[in-house]
Amino acid sequence: MKQLFLSALFCGASLLGLGQSRVFKQVAEDISTDMQTIMQDGALIGYVAFTKLEQLSEDSFSYKLSIMDENLNDIGEIKFREANMSLKDVAFENDVLCLSYLKSDVSGQVYKTRKKFYEAKTSAKSFIYNEFVTLEGKTLDKHTFPVEVDINYALEKKGGRVAYASLKSNIQAKNIPTKGFAIAYRDNENSEILVYSQKGKLEWRKKIYNYENSYLITSSDVIYHLGKKNSIEDPYGGFELNRYTVTDGKEAETYKLKDSKGNTLTVNGFEKNPITNIPYIAGRIINKKFSWKYGTGRDYRKGTYIGVFSLAINGFEKE
Repeated sequence: MKQLFLSALFCGASLLGLGQSRVFKQVAEDISTDMQTIMQDGALIGYVAFTKLEQLSEDSFSYKLSIMDENLNDIGEIKFREANMSLKDVAFENDVLCLSYLKSDVSGQVYKTRKKFYEAKTSAKSFIYNEFVTLEGKTLDKHTFPVEVDINYALEKKGGRVAYASLKSNIQAKNIPTKGFAIAYRDNENSEILVYSQKGKLEWRKKIYNYENSYLITSSDVIYHLGKKNSIEDPYGGFELNRYTVTDGKEAETYKLKDSKGNTLTVNGFEKNPITNIPYIAGRIINKKFSWKYGTGRDYRKGTYIGVFSLAINGFEKE
């Protein structure tokens, strides 16, 4: 029994190290904890455990936010009440946490019939709620704005329908070294980047191209946003890099990922070099003659790719 317990313990520790969100169901019904990693410049520095304690009224819940270091030692704790919401991402800069939530007035509500669910869905309101707190649990600032989301339901064992809200793409929260935070999201209508100071003041926000998939990396001066356009003619490619100045959101010319011969590039890695701290893109060069013949005999015989590439990104302008 002791050996089994230790195996389960080490397995759980390994999962936490992966840097992914994990949801744990508590012994008491309707109490659950969502654990998120705290990242700074790509390095793991701690964890946040977001616990929904109990439902206080039809549209209000009590929550507990526990802040831990990388060894899971408690640092601080915040208790509060809010509408039903879920923690989507966390960033850290200069002893301040940026917590980004998605909340909706129908999420978590149980409807006995489909008719009642769709009636509630018609008038549902959803928001992104960004909060900025110190490690001691003091709230410095908060910012809420409406978003257009998908409202769906999951069936309960008892036959009820539990509503939940979801964005087209998950919220991405990143620290901007020595400056503050950047947040990117995509809802049913728009994609945006928002930049905040270290104390949570909104500095600027900008609508951006509505990519099907996108990824965010920040430096102290430039925000890098890599997006992918879906295309039947070029299913592997379609990647574009966008750059914005941290100070005012000035946008550089979009850089379409192609080599000097016009071959498009597919991306397998987009991150910061751990030694130089300079962002880079790495991947494979697509054979433009055969990339559109996806899954065909000629595709497999001739080969979809003709090489690999690595591209260092060090600044606002293309060099």
